[in-house]
Amino acid sequence: MNQTLPIYQVRISKRAKYARLVIHRNGVLEVVLPLGMNHDGAEHLVRSKKDWITKHQQDIKNQQAGSQAVDALPSRIHFPSLNQTITVKYIRHEKDSCQENEGELTVYSSNDALIPQILQHWLKHRAEMCLSSMLFAIAQEMDDIYQSVSIRLQKTRWGSCSNQRRINLNAKLLLLPEDLMRYVMIHELAHLQHMNHSKEFWQRVARFEPNYAEKRQKLRTWEKIDLTGCALLTILQPTLR
Repeated sequence: MNQTLPIYQVRISKRAKYARLVIHRNGVLEVVLPLGMNHDGAEHLVRSKKDWITKHQQDIKNQQAGSQAVDALPSRIHFPSLNQTITVKYIRHEKDSCQENEGELTVYSSNDALIPQILQHWLKHRAEMCLSSMLFAIAQEMDDIYQSVSIRLQKTRWGSCSNQRRINLNAKLLLLPEDLMRYVMIHELAHLQHMNHSKEFWQRVARFEPNYAEKRQKLRTWEKIDLTGCALLTILQPTLR
């Protein structure tokens, strides 16, 4: 059966002693033939090594795609509420993990496609350590008591409060300016007394954040942008509930 062969170029070399294949970094296949060898030898060699050629050219495509993905990832992640900027570097490794040390985060990955997941897991862990204590401090200020708090990576909500007095916070709050993060927490804590957006609810919010309307408007602006310059941490328009 006549199978379609990979596209190749032929190069005649006076120094070559036998026919050989070369796959360049851009994926171009070249057949090097000794001087005087019939060009039919090139086709025969390509046909006999077709599976090997296909595999290696696909590996090159995957590497190029991975390189482009890494280029799109952040080299820095800023946490305004913590007044801290973390530099990020990426290292190919058989074990998928990350390590933070003195303001630098090193991401180890066996596959570039896993990097978003690793970074998201790291952000969630960091948020669990920071946001819970911040919420507790504001709750004491408001003299409110909630049942529990959970930190999640959500696409459509900054936070929420349930009838069971459970508060959920988006880990991406760490990427917001401190005043907007505080507003979100005040908003959710106010729901402990008013599970609606009534006049009384907004009066309670205003008691602890008089400029809540301005904060609300600024938050809508932040909802429309990518806070880190990379798709994996894009806010994707979270809202308040």
